[in-house]
Amino acid sequence: MLFAQLSYAFYFVLYKNFVNRYSMITIMKWMFTFGSICILPFTWHNLSATEWSLLSGKEIGSLVFIVVGSTFLSYMLIIVGQKNLRPTVAGMYNYIQPLVATLVAVCWGMESFNLTKVCSVLLIFGGVYLVTTSRSRADIEADKSTTVSKQ
Repeated sequence: MLFAQLSYAFYFVLYKNFVNRYSMITIMKWMFTFGSICILPFTWHNLSATEWSLLSGKEIGSLVFIVVGSTFLSYMLIIVGQKNLRPTVAGMYNYIQPLVATLVAVCWGMESFNLTKVCSVLLIFGGVYLVTTSRSRADIEADKSTTVSKQ
């Protein structure tokens, strides 16, 4: 888990330069192509065994919504955020996602709110607080140069 979180942190910091260099469509094209190739060996059996002709219009519409609405649009908005925001602010989005998912599940009666979730919420808000109150390197260096120039 530590490796996954460190990788994701590096992604947010290093990806900003990549996002500024290439168009959103190019990034999405290669990201989904590479992701599909990587996941195909694990999903091929289920994909080939699915009777696609038996799916109803509602089921196909649900799949389209999941792929286009909740996946493609979400990733596009993440790229827009990475282009325009500091990596720490863009990273806060990921802290909030589990909280929103839990609140929706509790409101829909699919989950119950217990002590573990209360602790998780406190940790999430603690992380968001640390991120929002942290100063960027540019701010720190600007303060140093202002202090040095006053002396």
